[in-house]
Amino acid sequence: MKSTLSVVVILAAVVQQANATLFWGTNKYFPSPSNCDNKCSDNQKSGFDWKSLGLGPFSSFGDFDFSGFTCGERKPPQSNFQSKCIEGKLLRGLTDGSPEISHGKSNGFSVTSFQITVDEDTDIGFVYTMPDGSTCKHTTPCSKGGSEVQNTQCGGAVSVKFSLPKYSELENCGFAIHKINFDCGPPEIPSMPAVTPSDEISSYPVSSMPVPESESQSYPVSLTPTAQLPESNIVTIPSESYHTGTPPQTPSETNPPGTTPGTPSETYPPGATPGKPSEPYPTATPPA
Repeated sequence: MKSTLSVVVILAAVVQQANATLFWGTNKYFPSPSNCDNKCSDNQKSGFDWKSLGLGPFSSFGDFDFSGFTCGERKPPQSNFQSKCIEGKLLRGLTDGSPEISHGKSNGFSVTSFQITVDEDTDIGFVYTMPDGSTCKHTTPCSKGGSEVQNTQCGGAVSVKFSLPKYSELENCGFAIHKINFDCGPPEIPSMPAVTPSDEISSYPVSSMPVPESESQSYPVSLTPTAQLPESNIVTIPSESYHTGTPPQTPSETNPPGTTPGTPSETYPPGATPGKPSEPYPTATPPA
C-alpha cells in the first residue's frame, strides 16, 4: 500500500512540473541564479524596461548584444506589463535565425524573469549557453495575455536563445519581451539547520558530562531550613479555650495535708505498714 501511494505521489509531482515548466537540464550541473557571483551594471540592477531605447531595429543595449529583435509598442490585453517592448519571431526548433541575447563579459549574467507576450498561446524554449560552451534548457508555456517566466536553474550564462519546441504545431510565432529582471547579488550561503535535541536521546560533550543532583542541601550556619507545605496539605487544628490556671484534661484533686499530690490517700491503723492493706486481727491472738 505504501509503495503504491509513493508511486502515485511521484507521478503527480512529475505531471505538475510538466504542466508548469518542462526542464531539459538539471540543477545538478548548472547553478541557479542565486548561487552565482553576479555583477550587474546599473541598467541590469533596475531591469531592462527599454525606456531609453528608440523604436525600430537595434543590435545592442546595456552592454548586451541583441539579434533578431525590434523595439516596438504592444499593449498586453490581460496583464499590467508596460507597452514598450522588444519584438521578435519564434521559429520551430533551434536555428541560426532564432532571436538571441548575448553578453560578452566573462562573468556572464543571471536572468531571474522575463515578462513575455505571444501572438498565439504556445510553449517557448529558452536555451542558455554557459561560459564552458554547455547549454542549459527549459521550456515554459506562454499566453497571449502575458506570462512572467521564471529562471530558477540557468545562472551565469553568456547568452540565451528563444525558439518553439520541435513538437510545436506552429511553424513560427511572434513574441515580445516587455521586461527582463536580473539577479545582481552575491551567491547565497545556505544556513546550517538548527539542531533540535531529541526527547529520547540526548548527547553531551565528553568534557561536560551531566552531574546528578545531590540529595543533601547546604544552608547558612545561622539559618535552619524550613519546609513549607502546600496550602492544600496544611491541617488546621481548632483551638480550645480553658479557664485560667486550669490545664486541659487534668481533673482537680484534693489531697489531705501531708500527702503527696497525685497519690490517693489511704488510711492505715496504728502500727500498720503503709502500702499494705490493713487486716483486722484479734488483739491477743496472732494468726497461727
